[in-house]
Parts: sequence; C-alpha cells; structure tokens
Amino acid sequence: MRAGPLRHRLTVQEPDVQILADGSQDVTFRDVLYKGSPLTVYGRVEPLRADEFIVAEQDVSRSFVRLTIRYVPGLLPTMQLVMENGRIFEITGLMNLDARNRQIQILATEKLPPYN
Repeated sequence: MRAGPLRHRLTVQEPDVQILADGSQDVTFRDVLYKGSPLTVYGRVEPLRADEFIVAEQDVSRSFVRLTIRYVPGLLPTMQLVMENGRIFEITGLMNLDARNRQIQILATEKLPPYN
C-alpha cells in the first residue's frame, strides 16, 4: 500500500461504559493506548453517501464513509476513529482485505451535529 493516499491522521478510541447509581449506563470513549501513548494511524477517508431525515421533530443528517488504513490487530466494530480536526467516525464494519493482514477497509458513520 502506497503511503501517499494515507494522509488523514486518526486516533483509535474504545468505549468506556460506566454503570450509574440508578442502573443506567454512561458510555464515553477513551483513546486506545499503545506503548503509553494514544494509538494513531494514517488513513484514507472517502465519502460514500449522506442522508437527512427527521427524528423527534429534529432534522438529523448522517454521512457514510469508507476508511482504508494499514493493518492494526485488535481493531473492533465497537471502536471509533477521531480525525485530528475533530471529525468522529463510528465503525460499522471491518474488512481485512485479501486476508493478508496488510490493510483494513472500514465502513463507518460520521457523527454529525444536529441542525438547529
């Protein structure tokens, strides 16, 4: 895989679930650590499509993207990727291309703020 298209720096985050006193769950994300520092990878981000719809009388939009990164062992669909400009991508699917542990193609949904 050529390094040129991998121009976006992404930080891998994993969910951190806290059980509150009332029994509900509070889910936050924290950086995955590798050798004491946050795990960052470089990848290619390609937009696939965008949708807009109404939920509870609010306009909601979502954007689907495909990310390509070098192989990272232990990456899970419950994780998310954060670009250095603050864009957040929730992983919906992972594919180990050619099953050779060289590159991973990720299908993700971008977290977008609601319209006001």
